[in-house]
Amino acid sequence: MKNMVTAETVSPGHPDKIADLISDYVLTQALKNNSASKVAVETFLTGTKNGGLVLVGGEISEIANISSEDIREIVKLALSKTIKTSFEDFDLEKLSIYNELTPQSEEIRAAVEDDKNQGAGDQGIMVGYATNKTKSLMPVTFDKSRNIQKSLWDLQNSDPMLDLDSKVQVTSGGEKTKVVFSTQHQSDIDLEKLKEQVNEIVSELRFKSTSYKRWRKNKSCFFNSTPVRY
Repeated sequence: MKNMVTAETVSPGHPDKIADLISDYVLTQALKNNSASKVAVETFLTGTKNGGLVLVGGEISEIANISSEDIREIVKLALSKTIKTSFEDFDLEKLSIYNELTPQSEEIRAAVEDDKNQGAGDQGIMVGYATNKTKSLMPVTFDKSRNIQKSLWDLQNSDPMLDLDSKVQVTSGGEKTKVVFSTQHQSDIDLEKLKEQVNEIVSELRFKSTSYKRWRKNKSCFFNSTPVRY
Protein backbone atom coordinates (compact mmCIF):
# COMPACT_ATOMS: atom_id res chain seq x y z
CA MET A 1 0.00 0.00 0.00
CA LYS A 2 1.41 3.36 -1.05
CA ASN A 3 1.73 6.22 1.42
CA MET A 4 -0.42 9.24 0.61
CA VAL A 5 1.16 12.63 1.30
CA THR A 6 -0.88 15.85 1.40
CA ALA A 7 0.45 19.41 1.53
CA GLU A 8 -1.60 22.59 1.70
CA THR A 9 -0.68 26.21 1.07
CA VAL A 10 -2.76 29.36 1.40
CA SER A 11 -2.43 32.70 -0.34
CA PRO A 12 -1.28 35.94 1.31
CA GLY A 13 -4.96 36.96 1.17
CA HIS A 14 -6.04 34.18 3.53
CA PRO A 15 -7.10 35.59 6.95
CA ASP A 16 -4.42 33.58 8.77
CA LYS A 17 -1.74 35.02 6.51
CA ILE A 18 -3.11 38.57 6.84
CA ALA A 19 -2.93 38.28 10.63
CA ASP A 20 0.63 36.92 10.38
CA LEU A 21 1.64 39.76 8.06
CA ILE A 22 0.33 42.43 10.45
CA SER A 23 2.18 40.81 13.37
CA ASP A 24 5.35 40.59 11.26
CA TYR A 25 5.08 44.28 10.38
CA VAL A 26 4.76 45.16 14.07
CA LEU A 27 7.89 43.13 14.85
CA THR A 28 9.80 44.74 11.97
CA GLN A 29 8.85 48.23 13.11
CA ALA A 30 9.79 47.45 16.73
CA LEU A 31 13.22 46.17 15.72
CA LYS A 32 13.69 49.17 13.45
CA ASN A 33 12.92 51.50 16.38
CA ASN A 34 15.20 49.58 18.76
CA SER A 35 17.06 46.40 17.84
CA ALA A 36 16.89 45.18 21.45
CA SER A 37 13.08 45.10 21.41
CA LYS A 38 11.33 41.96 22.63
CA VAL A 39 8.00 41.36 20.93
CA ALA A 40 5.19 38.85 21.56
CA VAL A 41 2.32 39.94 19.31
CA GLU A 42 -0.84 38.33 17.94
CA THR A 43 -3.40 39.72 15.51
CA PHE A 44 -7.11 38.94 15.39
CA LEU A 45 -9.42 40.08 12.58
CA THR A 46 -13.07 39.40 11.90
CA GLY A 47 -16.13 40.73 10.14
CA THR A 48 -18.76 42.56 12.20
CA LYS A 49 -22.07 44.31 11.58
CA ASN A 50 -20.20 47.60 12.00
CA GLY A 51 -17.70 46.95 9.22
CA GLY A 52 -15.15 44.63 10.80
CA LEU A 53 -12.34 44.90 13.30
CA VAL A 54 -8.64 44.19 13.66
CA LEU A 55 -7.14 43.76 17.11
CA VAL A 56 -3.39 43.74 17.68
CA GLY A 57 -2.37 42.59 21.14
CA GLY A 58 0.36 41.03 23.23
CA GLU A 59 3.37 42.12 25.22
CA ILE A 60 6.13 44.31 23.84
CA SER A 61 9.17 46.11 25.21
CA GLU A 62 8.51 49.76 25.96
CA ILE A 63 11.71 50.61 24.09
CA ALA A 64 9.98 49.41 20.91
CA ASN A 65 8.01 52.67 20.97
CA ILE A 66 5.01 51.44 18.97
CA SER A 67 2.06 53.84 19.11
CA SER A 68 -1.61 53.31 18.28
CA GLU A 69 -1.10 55.44 15.17
CA ASP A 70 1.76 53.13 14.14
CA ILE A 71 -0.61 50.16 14.52
CA ARG A 72 -3.25 51.84 12.34
CA GLU A 73 -0.71 52.52 9.60
CA ILE A 74 0.69 48.99 9.80
CA VAL A 75 -2.76 47.41 9.57
CA LYS A 76 -3.77 49.58 6.61
CA LEU A 77 -0.52 48.79 4.80
CA ALA A 78 -0.96 45.04 5.28
CA LEU A 79 -4.59 45.12 4.16
CA SER A 80 -3.72 47.16 1.07
CA LYS A 81 -1.47 44.29 -0.05
CA THR A 82 -3.85 41.44 0.73
CA ILE A 83 -7.46 42.57 0.20
CA LYS A 84 -8.97 43.98 -3.00
CA THR A 85 -12.64 44.09 -2.05
CA SER A 86 -14.56 45.66 0.84
CA PHE A 87 -17.51 43.70 2.21
CA GLU A 88 -20.44 44.85 4.31
CA ASP A 89 -19.00 43.11 7.37
CA PHE A 90 -15.34 43.92 6.56
CA ASP A 91 -15.20 47.38 5.02
CA LEU A 92 -11.72 48.82 4.59
CA GLU A 93 -13.13 52.35 5.07
CA LYS A 94 -15.14 51.56 8.24
CA LEU A 95 -12.81 49.09 9.88
CA SER A 96 -12.18 49.43 13.62
CA ILE A 97 -8.52 48.98 14.58
CA TYR A 98 -7.55 48.34 18.20
CA ASN A 99 -4.10 48.48 19.76
CA GLU A 100 -3.99 46.30 22.88
CA LEU A 101 -0.24 45.93 23.12
CA THR A 102 0.92 46.15 26.74
CA PRO A 103 4.40 46.53 28.28
CA GLN A 104 6.28 43.29 28.73
CA SER A 105 5.97 41.91 32.25
CA GLU A 106 8.97 42.51 34.50
CA GLU A 107 9.39 38.77 35.14
CA ILE A 108 9.67 37.99 31.42
CA ARG A 109 11.84 41.03 30.77
CA ALA A 110 14.31 39.95 33.43
CA ALA A 111 14.39 36.39 32.10
CA VAL A 112 15.18 37.39 28.53
CA GLU A 113 17.40 40.44 29.10
CA ASP A 114 19.41 40.03 32.31
CA ASP A 115 20.45 36.36 32.11
CA LYS A 116 23.16 35.57 29.58
CA ASN A 117 22.19 31.89 29.73
CA GLN A 118 18.59 32.67 28.93
CA GLY A 119 16.12 30.18 27.52
CA ALA A 120 14.18 30.55 24.30
CA GLY A 121 10.79 31.18 25.90
CA ASP A 122 7.93 29.00 24.67
CA GLN A 123 9.13 25.62 23.47
CA GLY A 124 7.93 23.74 20.41
CA ILE A 125 8.83 20.81 18.19
CA MET A 126 9.07 21.22 14.43
CA VAL A 127 9.33 18.23 12.09
CA GLY A 128 10.61 18.57 8.56
CA TYR A 129 13.41 17.72 6.17
CA ALA A 130 15.33 18.96 3.15
CA THR A 131 15.51 17.10 -0.14
CA ASN A 132 17.51 17.45 -3.34
CA LYS A 133 14.50 16.40 -5.43
CA THR A 134 13.37 20.04 -5.78
CA LYS A 135 15.11 23.36 -6.40
CA SER A 136 13.64 24.76 -3.20
CA LEU A 137 15.00 21.76 -1.23
CA MET A 138 11.49 21.39 0.20
CA PRO A 139 9.51 18.11 0.07
CA VAL A 140 8.08 17.46 -3.40
CA THR A 141 4.38 17.56 -2.48
CA PHE A 142 4.76 20.84 -0.61
CA ASP A 143 6.84 22.28 -3.44
CA LYS A 144 4.10 21.45 -5.94
CA SER A 145 1.46 23.10 -3.78
CA ARG A 146 3.51 26.25 -3.21
CA ASN A 147 4.41 26.69 -6.88
CA ILE A 148 0.77 26.31 -7.92
CA GLN A 149 -0.21 28.81 -5.21
CA LYS A 150 2.32 31.36 -6.49
CA SER A 151 0.88 31.19 -10.00
CA LEU A 152 -2.68 31.33 -8.68
CA TRP A 153 -1.74 34.44 -6.66
CA ASP A 154 -0.56 36.16 -9.85
CA LEU A 155 -3.88 35.29 -11.51
CA GLN A 156 -5.85 36.60 -8.53
CA ASN A 157 -4.04 39.93 -8.63
CA SER A 158 -4.52 40.37 -12.38
CA ASP A 159 -8.14 39.17 -12.74
CA PRO A 160 -10.75 41.67 -11.44
CA MET A 161 -13.24 38.81 -11.01
CA LEU A 162 -11.04 37.18 -8.39
CA ASP A 163 -10.34 38.25 -4.82
CA LEU A 164 -7.18 37.37 -2.93
CA ASP A 165 -8.12 34.58 -0.51
CA SER A 166 -7.26 31.14 -1.89
CA LYS A 167 -5.99 27.70 -0.93
CA VAL A 168 -4.23 24.88 -2.79
CA GLN A 169 -4.01 21.29 -1.58
CA VAL A 170 -1.92 18.61 -3.29
CA THR A 171 -2.07 14.90 -2.49
CA SER A 172 0.52 12.56 -4.00
CA GLY A 173 1.31 8.87 -3.62
CA GLY A 174 -1.59 7.34 -5.49
CA GLU A 175 -2.05 6.55 -9.18
CA LYS A 176 -2.71 10.24 -9.77
CA THR A 177 -1.60 13.39 -7.97
CA LYS A 178 -4.74 15.20 -6.85
CA VAL A 179 -4.93 18.99 -6.72
CA VAL A 180 -7.70 20.93 -4.94
CA PHE A 181 -8.18 24.65 -5.61
CA SER A 182 -10.33 27.10 -3.67
CA THR A 183 -10.43 30.81 -4.43
CA GLN A 184 -12.67 33.79 -3.72
CA HIS A 185 -14.42 35.16 -6.78
CA GLN A 186 -17.33 37.34 -7.78
CA SER A 187 -20.66 35.55 -8.00
CA ASP A 188 -21.08 36.19 -11.74
CA ILE A 189 -17.68 34.83 -12.80
CA ASP A 190 -17.46 32.39 -15.70
CA LEU A 191 -16.58 29.22 -13.76
CA GLU A 192 -15.68 27.25 -16.87
CA LYS A 193 -13.16 29.92 -17.84
CA LEU A 194 -11.75 29.89 -14.30
CA LYS A 195 -11.35 26.12 -14.45
CA GLU A 196 -9.52 26.44 -17.76
CA GLN A 197 -7.20 29.07 -16.28
CA VAL A 198 -6.43 26.92 -13.25
CA ASN A 199 -5.83 23.81 -15.38
CA GLU A 200 -3.49 25.89 -17.50
CA ILE A 201 -1.53 26.93 -14.40
CA VAL A 202 -0.96 23.28 -13.53
CA SER A 203 -0.18 22.21 -17.09
CA GLU A 204 2.24 25.05 -17.85
CA LEU A 205 4.45 24.57 -14.82
CA ARG A 206 7.80 23.30 -16.07
CA PHE A 207 10.03 21.37 -13.69
CA LYS A 208 13.26 19.48 -14.17
CA SER A 209 12.37 16.85 -11.58
CA THR A 210 11.29 13.56 -13.18
CA SER A 211 8.55 13.21 -10.58
CA TYR A 212 7.11 16.53 -11.74
CA LYS A 213 7.21 15.46 -15.38
CA ARG A 214 5.30 12.28 -14.53
CA TRP A 215 2.84 14.31 -12.53
CA ARG A 216 1.93 16.50 -15.51
CA LYS A 217 0.49 13.40 -17.19
CA ASN A 218 -1.12 11.89 -14.08
CA LYS A 219 -3.07 14.54 -12.23
CA SER A 220 -6.65 15.32 -11.25
CA CYS A 221 -7.86 18.84 -10.43
CA PHE A 222 -10.80 19.64 -8.18
CA PHE A 223 -12.41 23.06 -7.75
CA ASN A 224 -14.02 24.43 -4.60
CA SER A 225 -16.03 27.45 -5.72
CA THR A 226 -16.18 30.25 -3.14
CA PRO A 227 -18.22 33.17 -4.50
CA VAL A 228 -17.80 36.59 -2.94
CA ARG A 229 -21.01 38.34 -1.87
CA TYR A 230 -21.60 41.86 -3.25
